Amino acid sequence: MGLEGKMILLIENDPEHIRQIREAFAAAAAEAALEVVATPAQARAKIGQERPDLVIIDLLPQAAADGIELLQSATGTVEFPVIILARTGDEKSAVAAIKAGALDFLVRNEVNIRALPQIVEGRLREWKQLQLTREAEAELRQSKARYKRLYQQFQALLDGIPDILILFDANLKIGWINRAGMERFGIGALEDGTSPCCFEDFHGNREPCSDCPVQASFTSGKAEESLVTTPGGRIWGIKAFPLKGPDGEIQNVIELASEVTEKIKLRAEGVRASQLATLGELAAGVAHEINNPVNSIINFGQLLLDRHHDVDRDYEVAREIIDDGMRIARMVRSLLSFAQNRGEARRALRLDEIIAFCLDLSNSQLRKEGISVELDLPTDLPAVVVENQPIQQVVLNLISNARYALNEKYPPNHPGKRLSFRGRRLAGEDGARVRLEVTDFGTGIPAQVLGRVMDHYFTTKPPDRGNGLGLSMSREMVAKQGGELRIASIEGESTTVTLDLPAAEEEIV
Repeated sequence: MGLEGKMILLIENDPEHIRQIREAFAAAAAEAALEVVATPAQARAKIGQERPDLVIIDLLPQAAADGIELLQSATGTVEFPVIILARTGDEKSAVAAIKAGALDFLVRNEVNIRALPQIVEGRLREWKQLQLTREAEAELRQSKARYKRLYQQFQALLDGIPDILILFDANLKIGWINRAGMERFGIGALEDGTSPCCFEDFHGNREPCSDCPVQASFTSGKAEESLVTTPGGRIWGIKAFPLKGPDGEIQNVIELASEVTEKIKLRAEGVRASQLATLGELAAGVAHEINNPVNSIINFGQLLLDRHHDVDRDYEVAREIIDDGMRIARMVRSLLSFAQNRGEARRALRLDEIIAFCLDLSNSQLRKEGISVELDLPTDLPAVVVENQPIQQVVLNLISNARYALNEKYPPNHPGKRLSFRGRRLAGEDGARVRLEVTDFGTGIPAQVLGRVMDHYFTTKPPDRGNGLGLSMSREMVAKQGGELRIASIEGESTTVTLDLPAAEEEIV
């Protein structure tokens, strides 16, 4: 028999029954070692010394159930096969024993005693198979738990990505979408059997979008990408990557969608900045070229002036030549000064001179558009301690914004097209300061967007008229000078931008 080397533990307290069982094993030439204990408690102690291959409990039914309970491990399971050899019993007792952990339940009689060695051998084979099944199930549970953890980690990783990730099938139905995609399209987690269609459910179209990179990837079998602009003006960079099955056929496409509005704007601003730098260089060159003939015109005008009396018509012509020449020369000097960007340190500058400089550069546009300028700059106003060019740039930005607002509200040469500059001295705990208020009586700014007008790239102008950087950059430039820029507006009436700048009495750090 196949019991060689097996240790069988018999729990039996009746000597006659023990003799019968030993004889049955001897008659079957079973070479198993048969160890006998009288009680389940003794069996537990014996098991602590040597683990049996099988246990036979030959007790009354209730004692047998108690015996199984004593033999259970800390996990509540029996770690070796148990056969109940009941002296009496019925179906109910058998069910209870099996539920308690017994592998078999036999009623004690002569037939079962003689067949016990063969029954033991069969149960050992059955137990071995059962153990293999249990080990496979345990390994499967561990694998499922491991893959569940990996899935949760992978899901958390993908949900943490701010870009949109979507898995599409060939019909452009969505099999999976990350949290960024759910938030973008206003959907919850996909339930079993739920599979929205991209162009129908997300875009309200009856057919795929003409420039859809996902559909293009299914067709070409390659990665595809495109830029898509939404009705709200946001720009998305979309990339599609095909996933092939074992047969080489494309089964799915993964879409990665990233909002690139700011990136595109920054790139455009970089190009624009380069163009402006080149324009500045050209303007400086042109200004140098203009300087020489302007000086000649002024000199020749002076010669004419010296040859004629102040009552002659030619004298007046010469005077006009000199005045116009001086005006051109002054504008050229202003243009050259603004184009040089020398990166000066802070120094004391008169506010009225800064504004006069900016108006020299803007006067031709202001006159052409019929905008009148009002100046209220007291003569005793302290100088401000700033870098020259950044503050010039801020004032020019404010003049540009004011021109736009006035031209939007009024027709050309309307008397309401007014731009005012008002300066005054401030005294505070943080030292003396000079306040400049620049007010235009144009369209004003709606209250609902007033708090956003100094955000980067926010603008109320059309795309070809503004990039949303003027006010935000102006605020940053003023702050770097130790000042503060604020804005107040009444829609339809006026807008006032206030600059508080350090006065010359304040120590320069």
